Amino acid sequence: MIQPTLFLDLPTHLRLEQIEITSNMLTVSLAVETSEAACPLCQHRSHRIHSHYTRTLADLPCAAKALRLLVLVRRFFCENEACVRKIFAERLPELTSVYARRTTRSKERLAELGFGLGGKAAAALGTFLGLPSNRMTILRILRQMTAPVVHTPKMLGVDDFAFHRGKTYGTILINLEDGSPVDLLPDRQATTLTAWLKTHPGVQLISRDRAGEFARGAKEGAPDALQTADRFHVGRGR
Repeated sequence: MIQPTLFLDLPTHLRLEQIEITSNMLTVSLAVETSEAACPLCQHRSHRIHSHYTRTLADLPCAAKALRLLVLVRRFFCENEACVRKIFAERLPELTSVYARRTTRSKERLAELGFGLGGKAAAALGTFLGLPSNRMTILRILRQMTAPVVHTPKMLGVDDFAFHRGKTYGTILINLEDGSPVDLLPDRQATTLTAWLKTHPGVQLISRDRAGEFARGAKEGAPDALQTADRFHVGRGR
């Protein structure tokens, strides 16, 4: 017989206690089966249980129903006399992070919706998909995400964009080999582009619009790089 925890793709050390099903919600009660836990400060393992409490976590939907996990978590005495923490709660790294109110996989799905749609639209679609949230929560999740490591491209696209149309503009840098964004600069000044290019050597081609600031910044920051105007700006300049 397949265990429900395996069906829900939950960590194997979690024991199913109870399942409650309503018209729009699936509530799964779980408990940790391991007999010990490691102190998060000193990593000393302990068997002495101090108390229990329940963590409520929003998870990915299951069978068109929102899934809520009720995990019985234990507090342990730290038996390391040199450790400053005397009582600690066991961690659930395969499931969620400290103080989080949703599982890691649920947070990652909301982040993908936020990146693709923005806060308000992502919240609306997430509710429809069984991931109820609000736009401020999604924006907060996006701010918590670690920015991916972006390598300096050989072919760099440079253009301006509006932070606030008609008032505040910046510079966007694009990897022309795969079309992915590389960086955003706070203004359209030549000195800003020059500083970025000097700290990111290796650009061989710079495709830009015909703005003089971009031309000067590219020349001073990457003097050996070939400068060209992309098809859009050549056509617009005619």
